Amino acid sequence: MTIPKFSFNLGELKGLIDKQDSNLRIIDIREKLKYLAGHIPGAIHIWRADIENKNHSLPGMMADQGQMEELLGSLGISDKHTIVIYSMDLTMGVSGGSWLIMDFPLNQLKLLDGGLDGWKAKGYSRRFYRQNMRRPHFKLREEKERRKSVLCGLYDVKSALKEPNQVVLDVRSQKEFLGEETKGGR
Repeated sequence: MTIPKFSFNLGELKGLIDKQDSNLRIIDIREKLKYLAGHIPGAIHIWRADIENKNHSLPGMMADQGQMEELLGSLGISDKHTIVIYSMDLTMGVSGGSWLIMDFPLNQLKLLDGGLDGWKAKGYSRRFYRQNMRRPHFKLREEKERRKSVLCGLYDVKSALKEPNQVVLDVRSQKEFLGEETKGGR
């Protein structure tokens, strides 16, 4: 089995931006003020609250398929685009990025090696205004197919820990992990 390349290097991204590749979408998943203080040219902003299910009884749960399709479509993202995600905020970068990862085939979604810090270190330009995109129709993979491969219960986690080729991601912040804080302050 060939594992698809999941990361994207800074030079690759710069080249696609310079060519104005119309199949590229860049997502900045930092806090909005950080995004507005400077982001990679062409990047759109998504924050954790944008991808939470507003109708779920538990706070912090991932948006359902319809909500994700509406959000990503409204941001100019279709299921045909190559998506490059970056963040400097690891609490959002890990959790928010993993939610987005669930909704795209691995060969379509990439994580930017070095993130914005690497981009700045290379001396590449940044933008200081919100990117506006044309709104396409967006369609995710089927809900059951996408969720069954990433959401699991206690039995699934215990079983996966015994398997060397299984990966378990805990995307909570350190305070959430330690029980010092819960999503929504509950």
